[in-house]
Amino acid sequence: MQKIKGKNIQLKNDETYFYREAGQGPQVLFLHGNMSSSAFWDKTMEALAGDYHSLAPDLRGFGQSSYKTPIESLWDYVEDLKDFMDSLDLSRVHLVGWSLGGAVALGLVARYPKLFKDLTIIGALGLAEPKQRLVWKLPGFDDVLGSPWPETRQSKDPLLGYAVEMLWQSTMYHVKEPNPQDYKKYLDASLEQVNRKDAIRALRDFYLTHDQWKKIQVPCQAIHGKLDRIVPYYQQSRRPQNCHVHLLDQCGHFVMNDRFDTYLDLLKKFFQRQEDQ
Repeated sequence: MQKIKGKNIQLKNDETYFYREAGQGPQVLFLHGNMSSSAFWDKTMEALAGDYHSLAPDLRGFGQSSYKTPIESLWDYVEDLKDFMDSLDLSRVHLVGWSLGGAVALGLVARYPKLFKDLTIIGALGLAEPKQRLVWKLPGFDDVLGSPWPETRQSKDPLLGYAVEMLWQSTMYHVKEPNPQDYKKYLDASLEQVNRKDAIRALRDFYLTHDQWKKIQVPCQAIHGKLDRIVPYYQQSRRPQNCHVHLLDQCGHFVMNDRFDTYLDLLKKFFQRQEDQ
C-alpha cells in the first residue's frame, strides 16, 4: 500500500496549507468537512493510489493548516484553493467535497469551472434553502458551538473532546463506528480545528445564486446517506443541473465510513467515465 505523504505550501495570502498526497495518474482533489481534516480521506486515498494522484488539503483553520486571517465566508476557501491549485499546477481535476467541503466544492466549480473534470458532492451542505437548514438545531450542536474553543492547538480542553464525542455518537456514528485507531485519529483531527465558530457562521451564510448554479456544468454526482442526521437528504432541494443522485441505505453522514466499498466503487466508475471521454 502506497504511503501518504504530508506536505506544506505557502499561499499568496501568507497562509500555510498542509496537504496529504498519494498515488500517480489523473488528479483528484478532496475537500473535508467541518469538525474534521484531510485525515478523513486517508482510506480513500490509499485505495485510489494505484490509479490516481490524490491531494487532500487541510482548509485554513483546520488540521495542520494555519489560521492567520479569520475567514469571513466560504468564498475565502474558494480563493485559498484556487491559489493552492495554481501553486501546484493542478487543472482538469476530479473534485470531491464532503459536507462543508461539498459547499466549498460547489463554490469552486461555480467560480472556476474550467479547472475541473467533474464534481462529486457527499452529504454536502449548501444545497438546502436557508429555512431548511436544520443542522443548526441538532441536540448538542449549541453545546459544541458554545464551548470555549481553543484559540491555539496547544490549549485543548478535555471536556471539549467529550462534547465532540457525544455529538458524533448521535450524528455521525449512529450507523457504524470507526475502528478504535481511526476513531482516535478522527477525534484528534477534529480537535485541531481553531475556527469552529467562524466556520459555522460561514456555513450559515453560504448561498449560491441562480446564476452561480447555472455555471456548474461539469458532470456531477451526489452521494448521500438515507440516515444522514446532519444533512437530511430530503432537504436537498437544490443541485447542479444533470447531477445524478445516489441515495445509500444503512448510511449516515459519514459515507466514507458507513458504506466505504459502495462509495469507492461509485467514485471509481464516475472518474473512469470522464477519463474515457
